[in-house]
Amino acid sequence: MPLTATVNGEEVVATRTPADAWAAFRGRRPWPVLSCGADAYAKTSHLGTQFFAHAADCDTDHKGESAEHLRVKAAIIAAATALGWTARAEVPADGRRWIADVLAERDGRRVAFEVQLSGQVEGGYQHRQQRYAAEGIECYWLTRRARPAELRSVPAVHLRIADDGITIADRQRSTDRRPLEQFIAAVLTGDLRWVPEADARQDATVRWGMHRCTGCDQYSVTWDADERGALRCDRCLITSDGRTLPGVGEPRRFKAARGVAAPSASYRTGRYGELEFRCPNCPTVLPTLTAAGNDYVHDVATLEPAPLHAHWCAPAAALTTPADVLRYLDGERHHAEPLTADPRTVDELTASADRRYSAVKAAAAVREAQEFARAQSARWIADRMAEAVVAAEANPSRRGDVSATFLDDVRARAEEEALQAYLVTSGKTSPDDPIPPWWGPVPRDAHQRTAALDEYTRKHLRVVDDLVTVFPPMTPECICHACRTIHHEFDRHQRQLLWPERNRGRILSPG
Repeated sequence: MPLTATVNGEEVVATRTPADAWAAFRGRRPWPVLSCGADAYAKTSHLGTQFFAHAADCDTDHKGESAEHLRVKAAIIAAATALGWTARAEVPADGRRWIADVLAERDGRRVAFEVQLSGQVEGGYQHRQQRYAAEGIECYWLTRRARPAELRSVPAVHLRIADDGITIADRQRSTDRRPLEQFIAAVLTGDLRWVPEADARQDATVRWGMHRCTGCDQYSVTWDADERGALRCDRCLITSDGRTLPGVGEPRRFKAARGVAAPSASYRTGRYGELEFRCPNCPTVLPTLTAAGNDYVHDVATLEPAPLHAHWCAPAAALTTPADVLRYLDGERHHAEPLTADPRTVDELTASADRRYSAVKAAAAVREAQEFARAQSARWIADRMAEAVVAAEANPSRRGDVSATFLDDVRARAEEEALQAYLVTSGKTSPDDPIPPWWGPVPRDAHQRTAALDEYTRKHLRVVDDLVTVFPPMTPECICHACRTIHHEFDRHQRQLLWPERNRGRILSPG
């Protein structure tokens, strides 16, 4: 049931024709002519909708239209006309490749509204949407039976036709509805659009900062970057995952731009995909940078544009579903902070690294003092228990079965305390555990080995008999003043184990 026809060379829209003029069309010659070229009658439906009907059978394949379909088209035309647009119903393309239910035009912009009250074959929405897009026409769907997946792939909203008016919703049975005229106004004169798939800008945020290693005092750079770039629409707040960042986001270009000469830390990917960093100069594990400590700067990496999926688009909004469209019609807006680079300089990054270095060193000194006090306490208790055993064994009154049991208990307690003192001072958790590994650079000569021994035993004390497993002996031994000072701090048994060549009178090096 068409709503437009031509009378004496002028286009007539049935729904916009006054009732008295419409009555004059009845039985009038020449008859109105439809887009297919056939003559037509002027008629009025039982709902009061004015429309044109074929005067005779037509060879053109016209789709049947219900009274509800006519009513919706009439409402669209009325709303578009009230907004200053030229709106027509049943507008065909050349060769009738398609026929728009309603086509609104103004200032070179063409917008089609398709009223789909019945179902369509799978892919029908996408096919017809692409056909309109190929000719530069925007198309919006008013449907009553579309599936949720189809609503996400084309610009469609659900219709509800009632006696009190025509409304739209995000799904078929929703009670949260808006007037159809509000939607038409947002599309034609507002900022609401459907944007087809097109290339969009792509960027990624790289967070990086400098570390000062507590093991070797050298500076290095660690970082954390988005795994993938973010595609961003230039008109709205919609984003989508882009391509994977090359080189795990290492900030080479950003380092050079800020004049940072420190090398990048070595890294590996952890169990859950996170980056684990180590100092490039020693095996020290570097801590993770945190935003709370203002440890890092952030820079924005611009990547090559890539296709962004078709989507609802409006300024200050991220519309991913028809429900978002309804909230946008209600006035909901969002504001995103623009991505900007951090202005801090290399001196500020270095100062931040020094601050964290000092804090870590101070905390380590406190822990070492606590461990030393704990070890000293354990050693003192073990010595007192050993003295108690000697005293008990030397006391002639401690004889007999009861005294023997007492002595066994004292000896067992003394052995437990001696074992506990050994574990505390050695850094082990059980007697069978190896002692903690050396964390610094591997010694290349006897002098470096003695210095490493001194640093290691200041943390784990000097009661460890298996130090030779961590620091194998080297020849020739060094006899410089610093090495001799360290050598004399160990007892005779430990010197014989750690410096066997020196104690045998072999060749020595003056260092």
